[in-house]
Parts: sequence; C-alpha cells; structure tokens
Amino acid sequence: MSTIRFTESELIRLVKRIIKEDDDYSREFKRRFILINDDIIDLISQAKDEVDEFDYDDYFDYLDNLVYWVVQKLQSLYGEDDDFWFDNEDEIIDFIKDKYDDYLE
Repeated sequence: MSTIRFTESELIRLVKRIIKEDDDYSREFKRRFILINDDIIDLISQAKDEVDEFDYDDYFDYLDNLVYWVVQKLQSLYGEDDDFWFDNEDEIIDFIKDKYDDYLE
C-alpha cells in the first residue's frame, strides 16, 4: 500500500475543487427542478388519484409509492434523451420528499 502526501496548499486546492464540483452538481440539480416545478406539482396531484392509500400497510409506505410514481413519470417525460433522471433516482426521490412535502400530504 502506498502513501500519498499532500502539501497544505495542495490539500486546500483539492478540497476546494471537490466543493466546487458538488456545488455545480447541486446547482444543476436545482435548476432542472425550477424548470419543471409546476409539472411536479401536477404529477403529485395525478399520483394521488392513481395511487390508492388503502393498498399499503401504512401511510409512509403510501407516500413512498406516491413519490416513486411521480419519479417514474418524470423519467418517462424527461428521461428519453437525458440519463440524469435514471442516474439520480434516489436523489430525486429524496429531493421531492423534502421540497414537495406539503403537496404530498
């Protein structure tokens, strides 16, 4: 096993680069959702009509399936030419649960 050594300035540069890449990803992620905010709200409303709460053991399982239904629709609407919607499925699910929780209730 080898050891990699960094000077303090190299380490700082590396950390800044990692943070910048994360910020770029976050910015791109949020930009996509800003553009389709109304679509997501509409899909949540449609999901409530399609997903029956009584088909699930508890409310949390119902909500998970509601969000999953929305994500599948987003993938079918926007994923044809853009792998983002498939590559980031877990992050999209978490984002929708966090950002749209008022609409999910």
